[in-house]
Amino acid sequence: MESLNHDNQLHLDAAIGWLDLGNHLEASAELQSITAESRMHPDILEVRWRISAMAKKWDACFDVAITLTQKVSERVNGWLYLATTLRNMNETEHACNTLEDIADAFEDNPAIPYEIACLLCDLGHLRDALDWLTRAFANGELTKLKLAALDEPRLQPLWKKIGQL
Repeated sequence: MESLNHDNQLHLDAAIGWLDLGNHLEASAELQSITAESRMHPDILEVRWRISAMAKKWDACFDVAITLTQKVSERVNGWLYLATTLRNMNETEHACNTLEDIADAFEDNPAIPYEIACLLCDLGHLRDALDWLTRAFANGELTKLKLAALDEPRLQPLWKKIGQL
């Protein structure tokens, strides 16, 4: 994949900075300064998704996430963005199925099974959610993931069991 030129990278970095400050409007303005031929770069698309998500523009998020999963299917973020978008479009089961379908491709990455566990909790499938959370714990930094899980409201139904894992 081609890297961004210096000016485009500066605008991308500035956009990320604005997002980190919670200002999606300024972040979007920075992306407008990026050359047209670079606007489909995966790094730009990921920031565009974050901008749209902050603005709660889920249709735009969906389009960007689909593009990311098609263009760079090996990047986990595109799949996580797609699942987050689907959940926010009230398509939680579809989000869960999408991640389950690609979970084996990212077997060493705890983010996919962790998010599947969250989605399954949203759906009320607690036994399956615990299985996926166990899988996430096996693939990541156990203490860090347990602390994150105990701070995740969507996993609240599993909090008592997390300590036993």
